[in-house]
Amino acid sequence: MKMKRFSIKAKDFKRLTQQLPEEVKEALTRENRNNPKVEKVEAEGLEVYLLDGRPLLVAKNRDKVFPSLLFTEALERLPRVVVDMGAVPYVCRGADVMRPGVVKTVGDFGKGMLTVIVDERHLKPIAIGLSLYSSSEIDGLKAGKVVKTVHFVGDQPWILFKDIKHSLGMKSDE
Repeated sequence: MKMKRFSIKAKDFKRLTQQLPEEVKEALTRENRNNPKVEKVEAEGLEVYLLDGRPLLVAKNRDKVFPSLLFTEALERLPRVVVDMGAVPYVCRGADVMRPGVVKTVGDFGKGMLTVIVDERHLKPIAIGLSLYSSSEIDGLKAGKVVKTVHFVGDQPWILFKDIKHSLGMKSDE
């Protein structure tokens, strides 16, 4: 994947983060304490923002910004949708979350909010999505699409993260 990588100014990064949920902003504030080096990587309609080499934020086609699946500090603060193991392979291929696959919701959230999609067995994040309903509405539904998946394990940003780590000489578990 062909990448362009360059530093960005702190004020440009701050402007970008204004559209993030408060939970993600709080996690970024913790990461941003020691004036980290902020970089932007562009590749195939994607923008990945790195803080000290860590891919923490993603924007697709200059659209909505969301945390990467590697930004665990932010993911821990966001509400969750727990899916059954039967839904996992579909979500990991980019499918939206359907109500029959939802085991439960964790945390209160409204329509259009970022949610972390986790598997029921290990509670590991497998995707990030935008809720199509509030958590209380989801709990009351029987069928239908409830979360629009925007980032998942194995998607283009995920592959780009691996390429970035490789270019930095990092191991895949760093």
